Amino acid sequence: MHHVNRIRLISGLILFAFVATHLLNHALGIISLPAMEQGREVFLLVWRSPLMSVVLMVAVAVHMALALFAIYIRRVWRGISVAEIVQMVTGFALPPLLVLHVLANRGLHENYGLDDTYAWVLMALWHLDPWGGLQQAVVVILSWVHGCTGIHMWLRLKKWYHPC
Repeated sequence: MHHVNRIRLISGLILFAFVATHLLNHALGIISLPAMEQGREVFLLVWRSPLMSVVLMVAVAVHMALALFAIYIRRVWRGISVAEIVQMVTGFALPPLLVLHVLANRGLHENYGLDDTYAWVLMALWHLDPWGGLQQAVVVILSWVHGCTGIHMWLRLKKWYHPC
């Protein structure tokens, strides 16, 4: 079981790295749209490379499968911690909320050659479909909460870790 938890942790850390770098790229929008686009070029160089694309897809599949497995083998539900509930709720809310974003960006890029620039995404989300933009804002919050809670759950087992 130890190896299963380690694999789930590694896949989660890969996903957290993707989310963190994606959000850092979004943060460049504080500077300007051209700054976001320059950051996007670096982000895509890394995450849309053939190797990292496979790593990311495998991490998603493994993380989801091992989360389902952890729920399947759980014998006792009494005494479940708030952090565990947060992990489950946010984790299972994310896939249905993300599917359209992934299909609209990566899917259209791969299948139809769409250059999914930030100008295009911002127009699509906030001008053409503001509810979709709001949904993506919720995704940002849920993914960050899920990742930070997962890192907390991992680090709480370390002697040197003292959460605030």
